[in-house]
Amino acid sequence: MSRESKRQPLAIKVADLNTMVQIRKKPPPKTYKDRLAHKAEKQRQAFISKVNNRDREDQRNVPEQDLTGFLLLEACNCKLPNDAKSGKLAGRRIIDVKEEDLVYFQRLEFLDLSDNKINLQ
Repeated sequence: MSRESKRQPLAIKVADLNTMVQIRKKPPPKTYKDRLAHKAEKQRQAFISKVNNRDREDQRNVPEQDLTGFLLLEACNCKLPNDAKSGKLAGRRIIDVKEEDLVYFQRLEFLDLSDNKINLQ
């Protein structure tokens, strides 16, 4: 007997075929309002994850430090203590202040020390 005579016709039941084939229907097109809401939700989720990652990285990368004259000069973007008028040191994990360095900053009017662990008494 030849190989062709040994082959039997392939018989598949229609019910089995229907379960094997999944019909993919396209969802109805989104309205403009739905697209804007979806886009806003994606942006909100991205922003939340970015903020959470930034907070975690900031806590890992920045060591606790003291507020020194050099740190104040850097924050005020000046080279001499007499030129310093305002500075921002928010979230720099400052835990202590070197009071002897602050004596030289006589013109300092504003200093933002929020989000630090300083006990000013």
